[in-house]
Amino acid sequence: MCNQFSLKNFFLQVQDKFRLDLNDEEAVQYLQSLIDESVSAMLPVVVEQFHKMAQVSQCYSVKVNELNNCQRNYISVI
Repeated sequence: MCNQFSLKNFFLQVQDKFRLDLNDEEAVQYLQSLIDESVSAMLPVVVEQFHKMAQVSQCYSVKVNELNNCQRNYISVI
């Protein structure tokens, strides 16, 4: 009985996600609205900016370490 309920629940969720209740025109409009929402979403933009800042920070950190190594090598030669 539990399996039948979860199977029924599964199919209802699939029907909900894929919007099997819509005809072709409605489905196109629905999908277009999802795409429009996705394009205008701010979270991916914010995450991308954090990612870029992390890359710059990591690059800066590497450059500082290289500079420190250069200074150490220079000092050890003197």
